[in-house]
Amino acid sequence: MKKHGVADLPIGVDYGPPHLMKALSDVGLKIVDGNNWILEAGMVKTDDEIELMKSAASCNEAGYAALLRNLRLV
Repeated sequence: MKKHGVADLPIGVDYGPPHLMKALSDVGLKIVDGNNWILEAGMVKTDDEIELMKSAASCNEAGYAALLRNLRLV
């Protein structure tokens, strides 16, 4: 972190067990709540991500339809 000039900046963490937060603090790192940053970053999608999400949704729908057919619900 020193090499890149960010050693004095806080570290945003969205989730972590208490013992990890304490260990990071004990070595001198400033830990801050990064949950909102993670949520905001997740709202930005590239065209490739959108296409992959559509593909995943199609796979899910096909699998669910096959399940219903096998259960003879449709």
